Amino acid sequence: MSTEELDLYKEIAKVSLENYKVEQGRIIEIYKHFVDISDKWSNRRHHINLLYTSVHSSSMFFFFYTYKDKANLTLFDIFMIPLMCIIGICLCIQWHRSLAFFKRLNTAKFKVVHKMESYLPIQCYKEEWDFLKLETKKHVDLTQINQGVALLLALPYLCFLIYFFLVIFIFSPISPYENLNLQNTSIRADFLFNKNKAICTI
Repeated sequence: MSTEELDLYKEIAKVSLENYKVEQGRIIEIYKHFVDISDKWSNRRHHINLLYTSVHSSSMFFFFYTYKDKANLTLFDIFMIPLMCIIGICLCIQWHRSLAFFKRLNTAKFKVVHKMESYLPIQCYKEEWDFLKLETKKHVDLTQINQGVALLLALPYLCFLIYFFLVIFIFSPISPYENLNLQNTSIRADFLFNKNKAICTI
C-alpha cells in the first residue's frame, strides 16, 4: 500500500456523522480521490492481463511453430521443450494468483467506498451493485473469467509436457541417453515420430 493511500485511510477514519455537515466538501474530495485510486488499480489489473496474454500468445506461437513439423530433435530440444512447458505453467499459476490478489484488493476498496457513501446523499456504487445482482441470477465478474482463462492456458503446456515424456521416455523403444558419447560434439538425437511410437537414434 502506498503512502498516498495510507494518508487517505487516515483521513477517512477522521470522518464521522457528527462532523459530516461541517466537512462535507472535504469528504466529497476524499471520496473522489479514493475512487480515482481504485480506478488506477483496475487499470493496473487490465495491463497485467494484457501482459500475460501477450506473453502466452507469443510463447505458444513460437513453441508450436518451431516444433510442429520438426522430426529431428537435438539434445538441446530434449531439455528445452519440458523447460518451456514448465515455465508456461508457472506463468499461468502466477497470473491466476495475481488476479486473486487484485480481486481481494478491489473488494476491500469498494467496501471502503460503500462506507464513505453512507455519509453522502446517494450511494452510487452500492446502488449499481444492487441493481446488477437483481438483474442477473448468477453474476460472474470479469476477474473470475480471467482466472479461468489463466488456468485454461496452462492446459496446452501440461498436455504437451505429458505427451512429450510419454513418447520420449516410456513408449520410445530406445532411451534418448543410451550409448551417448559425450566427447562427440556433433551428437544429435533424431526422433522419427510414427503414428504410435517414436524411434530415437543417437
